[in-house]
Amino acid sequence: MPGKANKSILMKRNFTPITRFLAALALLELAILCTVGALQLEGSFPFPMALENVVIPLLIPVMGLGLVYFVRPLSRLMLQHLRRVYSAEDNISSLGLALAISLLMMLPTLVQAQSTCKEFIYVNEVSDAGRVHKFGVASANGALTEIKNNNAVWYPGTGTTELTNPHGLGVDRNGYLYIGSNFFTPNEIRRLDCAGNIAPSSTFSIPDIGELFNIDSYDGFIYSNGPDGFIYKFDPCTGAQIGYVELRYNSTTDWGFSIDDNGRFYVTDQNGRIWVFTPTAADFINHTPFDPAIDLENNTTLGGLLSPEYFKDGLQGITADEAGNIYVVEGNRDGPGTNSRLLKFSSTFAFLGASVIDNDGGDGMGWNQAVGIVYSKTSNRLYTTSLNAGEDCVYRWKTNLDPDGAAIGPVPGIGFAKGIAILSECCPVSNTINASSCGAKVGDRISLSDLLNANGVICEGQWT
Repeated sequence: MPGKANKSILMKRNFTPITRFLAALALLELAILCTVGALQLEGSFPFPMALENVVIPLLIPVMGLGLVYFVRPLSRLMLQHLRRVYSAEDNISSLGLALAISLLMMLPTLVQAQSTCKEFIYVNEVSDAGRVHKFGVASANGALTEIKNNNAVWYPGTGTTELTNPHGLGVDRNGYLYIGSNFFTPNEIRRLDCAGNIAPSSTFSIPDIGELFNIDSYDGFIYSNGPDGFIYKFDPCTGAQIGYVELRYNSTTDWGFSIDDNGRFYVTDQNGRIWVFTPTAADFINHTPFDPAIDLENNTTLGGLLSPEYFKDGLQGITADEAGNIYVVEGNRDGPGTNSRLLKFSSTFAFLGASVIDNDGGDGMGWNQAVGIVYSKTSNRLYTTSLNAGEDCVYRWKTNLDPDGAAIGPVPGIGFAKGIAILSECCPVSNTINASSCGAKVGDRISLSDLLNANGVICEGQWT
C-alpha cells in the first residue's frame, strides 16, 4: 500500500559511511559551539572576533552537510517523484541535497562578506598641542601599531584653538568621528574624518554643554556625559541636543562612560557607583532617571568578596566585552602612588574578581593612576591609559585581569594619555557595490554600513 511504503522509506536509515561521518561531525560541531556559547555567557571563555569570523563560517557548511542525517528520509520521498518525472538516479540524492543545504546555510555568511573591518584604538594626549593618536590592533598578541598621518601623529593638533584637551570618541552613520575639545567649560564636540582631518567649527560643532568627560555613540547618535549626572543625546546632522537621561543618586560630575554594540550604557562616578541600563529614544525625551546597579560606596567588600575593600578613591573608566562582562578602573587618577586596579563583574552584576594593585607611581611602568579602559574584540584584551606620564601610556590586560605588559610604554616629551576609545572601521571588498534595502519606509535611517552588513563604520572620505 502507498501509505505503508512511504512509512518504510521514512523509517529506513540505511546510510552510507560518508553520511554517517558527516552526521557525527555536525553533532560534534553543534556540541562544541553550544559549549563555547555557554562558557561565553558565564564569562570564562569570550570567543575572539578573529576566530568568530573565520572558524564559524567554515563550520556552517559542514554542519549543513551533516544535517543530511536528519532530512534524508524526506529527501528520498522527494527524489522518488523526481525519478518518475525526470528519470533521475537515486544515487545523486545525498550529495545533491547536502550541497543545497550547505549553500543555503552559507548564504548569510556570503551576504555579510561585502566589507572587511579592522579595529583601531584612539588615545587622547592631553597637552598644549591637543594630539590624538591612532593604533591598529594585532589579533595574535594584542600589540598596537601607530597609524601615522603624513608621517606624523594621526591628529597632530594645532594648539589650543582646536582640541585643547581631546576627550572621547563618537561616530555617526556616515563614518565621521566626534571628539570633545576639552573636559571643562568652554568646550565643543568637533567632527573629524578617519584620516585625522578636522572640520572647521563653522562647518560643524556641538556647542559648550559645561563639563564634558566622555563621548560615545550608538545607532548613529552621539552621546556625552556632563555635569549634574546627565547623559546627553545629540543629532550628528545638526548638532542639536535631542534630550538627556539622569543618573539617580549621582552627586559628582566626573565619571566613566561607554556604550556597547547592543545599546547598553555603562557609567561610573567618583562615589563608587556603577549604572548599567539600556535606554529608549523616549527616555531621552522624558529625562528618565536610572538607578545604579552596583554601589561600592555602601558595600565596600561586595559581601566579603572584594579584598582589599573598595579604596573610596573613585571609579574611572568602564567597558564591557562581548559576553557582557563589565570591567571598571578603580583608583585615584590624580594621585601618584595611590592604589589602582581593575574590577570585573558579570553581565548580571556578580563580582568576578580584581586585578593586582599598582601603587608605585615612580617606577616607570605599570598602570598607576589608571583612568580610561577599552575592550578589543580583535585581540580579546583590555587596554588602559594612565594620567601618570612616567607610567606606561597604554597597558594591556587579559580578560581574566592578568597583566599582559605595556602596549605603549612611557614616551618622554608627550603629555599624559587620558581618554581612550576603540572603533571598528570597514572597507568594501569591491570598488563597486550594488546593494538594495527591502521594506524601507519613510523615516528609516539607512547607511552604507547597513547596506553592506558592516560590523563597524564605512569611513567618510573613503567612498563616493
